[in-house]
Amino acid sequence: MSNTAKLAPDTDNLLLGKGALYFDRLDASDATTGELDLGNATSFEIQMSQTMKDHLTSRSGIRKVDLSIPIEEKMTVKFVLEEYTQHNLLMALRGDTVGYVVQSAAAGVVVSLTAKRDRWLDTGYRQLTLVAVTHGVTTFTENYDYKVDYTTGRIFPIATGTIYEGEALTVTLSHAAINQPKLNMSQRDVTGFLRFVPNNDQGPWWEVQLWKVTLKCDSGIGFITEDWGKLSFSGDVDEDAENHPSEPYGRMINVKTSTVTS
Repeated sequence: MSNTAKLAPDTDNLLLGKGALYFDRLDASDATTGELDLGNATSFEIQMSQTMKDHLTSRSGIRKVDLSIPIEEKMTVKFVLEEYTQHNLLMALRGDTVGYVVQSAAAGVVVSLTAKRDRWLDTGYRQLTLVAVTHGVTTFTENYDYKVDYTTGRIFPIATGTIYEGEALTVTLSHAAINQPKLNMSQRDVTGFLRFVPNNDQGPWWEVQLWKVTLKCDSGIGFITEDWGKLSFSGDVDEDAENHPSEPYGRMINVKTSTVTS
């Protein structure tokens, strides 16, 4: 029996596309790390382009092109993600791996700071639980002389309080244990295998496999926005003729179509 792709014209060929993107990033040793689901993507496209070299003849009148040959071929991808996962942000920031801010619980930690009124001062610790601010025998009052951001571990000398500019402050604090993920930035190129698996509302289901794509975030990373945040990526598809001589950039497979001979 046969279940083959339909030739045009046929409305089954019209596309209203949906699907999922997966990326297998190469690590610093060029080893694969496994295909990671990149989450909801609002668009995905690939483009093949050529740069042509024209020759002009001047034998008569207006010069005309009498020969044009391709001198450069390039394939690129573009896609937009919506999920601000740590791995998507690592790709956008050219980070390497997810690290962690580790802090053991402690009490009675003493930190010396120089007061700057109406400015936040970092204590060097996070997730504070208790805070006392003193100068000599003077104990200052929270929310009158200073404010505390317990999450980020900062104090704020209030200008209308009794802490003066440049005063030497002793901050005695307690903090909780934490193990919070952190992302490094601008470490190395983001390169790997990109796969698109379709799940269309309408049209043929073409799975896209691209052997080696070098990605970059080509938009701002919106952390304050009136609409859903987006991470826009573009990338160059590198030729891999050594491992895939007959399909150097990648391939597309129609996953809904097959031809079976019985």
